[in-house]
Amino acid sequence: MIHTSFITSCLFIFYRSIDAEKGIKVNSDNNVIDNSYVSNSISDGILIAGNNNIVRGNTIVDSGLHGIEVASGKTDNQVLSNNVFSSTSNGILINVNVDRTIVQGNILNGNGAGIVLAKKDKNNILDANTITNNGGGNPFQNGIKITDAPVTADSKVTVTRNVVVGNSPGNIVVPSGTIVAGNIDTQM
Repeated sequence: MIHTSFITSCLFIFYRSIDAEKGIKVNSDNNVIDNSYVSNSISDGILIAGNNNIVRGNTIVDSGLHGIEVASGKTDNQVLSNNVFSSTSNGILINVNVDRTIVQGNILNGNGAGIVLAKKDKNNILDANTITNNGGGNPFQNGIKITDAPVTADSKVTVTRNVVVGNSPGNIVVPSGTIVAGNIDTQM
């Protein structure tokens, strides 16, 4: 467990792996990254490259790539109540073939994009996040963007109760088959 850490202008901090670019990288399963502050990482603020991990209550500022990333092919991770500001690319990236990940209660502001789910993700939930002022006009950078969502009943993506305001070029951009309900979606 990483708890109450302060990491700034970092080249690396490692937890079960050495990486010269990430703020925090977790390569193993069943970890909790809780209440940490990560700023000015060269690449990702926090990279989850394992299964069944919890990233909770962290603040990530000025990441050179993604604020928080869940690596391709990982399952059962939770990204809860984090603050992600001014990441160059995505505030939160859920990479390709990620299953059963919950992204809930996060605040994302001023990132290249807010939350992005990549191709072939399934059974993921985006709930009660506040996503504001992300994008900057690039067509691939929105508040919430799902690049490809499965349409079958057993492989759904759910986008519910999010506040998505002032993101450019759009707030919520998802393909058909995505369950979208109860969001506040306002373009400023």
